[in-house]
Amino acid sequence: MILHSPFQPPWWLRNRHVQTILPSLLKRSNNIPHRKQRLELPDGDFTDVFWCETEKHHRHPIQPLVIVLHGMGGCFASHYIPGMIRSLLAQGYRVAFLHARGCSGEPNRLPVTFHAADTSELQHLVLTLKQQNPDLPLAAVGFSLGGSILLKWLAETNDRQWLAAAVAVSVPFDLSATADALNRGFSRVYQRYLLQQLISLAVQKTVLHPAPLTARQIRKVTTLREYDDRMTAKINGFGTVDNYYRIASCKQYLKDISTPALIIHAADDPFVPQYAIPEETELAPQVTLELAHRGGHAGFIHQYPVHKSRYSEIRTSEFLGDFLG
Repeated sequence: MILHSPFQPPWWLRNRHVQTILPSLLKRSNNIPHRKQRLELPDGDFTDVFWCETEKHHRHPIQPLVIVLHGMGGCFASHYIPGMIRSLLAQGYRVAFLHARGCSGEPNRLPVTFHAADTSELQHLVLTLKQQNPDLPLAAVGFSLGGSILLKWLAETNDRQWLAAAVAVSVPFDLSATADALNRGFSRVYQRYLLQQLISLAVQKTVLHPAPLTARQIRKVTTLREYDDRMTAKINGFGTVDNYYRIASCKQYLKDISTPALIIHAADDPFVPQYAIPEETELAPQVTLELAHRGGHAGFIHQYPVHKSRYSEIRTSEFLGDFLG
């Protein structure tokens, strides 16, 4: 189902680039109390989970838990994370922030890297939580590439409804289309920023593992498509960038999801051309695509001061509340 979103930004926040960039310039404090847990993965690698809880959760440990996933090059410090976590905590939920491998400030052990087709970390965390407490009410929220990974995983595990509900915000439905969009016009600014994050992580790893490119060659990469072709696809066994994008893009999996899922998306998202947004026939009955006319990429600023809550946070809490209470 596709719904028209009621989200309407103030007139001075209607530009899609303002919605996308302003939140990163006016970052909200991320000094949320948390404890770090090293999550050992079945393949011998690791990642880190940051647990965000209140005193109430220590007294009542069976409170619903929400897993939060970041986007490409993201981490606990990403500008879109603090507000969502605070919103979820205010609803009484515990939060487990899952870093993708290699994204928590320490290079991962194996040569493989964070990529859009890898749902193994989310799968392992969910299995671990369910083994510890089968009755634990569980949901998940993913941003951008993290949202894409979440949706792909929901389709892969549709025979078991592990989650009560899920929300994905500003999803790059078609990775090839997103790579093209980020290499045009002003959107090259976002491409350059994302590349800086990826290149920084990749150069660090060249000290630990052989790579298809030397550190000097990695620094000379100029587009996301080139990076994914010469690094991501090669390191992670996809061969070519086209094969990687074909397998990893979540759009093709949306019709196979059996868990109630909400996708919050803006038609003016500079990362996602409009032709890549799914049609209603491409969505499973349990999937709702709430499409706003404006909102940018992971923006959805709807009030002043702009560092206060965003529409995506309010809508996520409402949706999860219908399933978690």
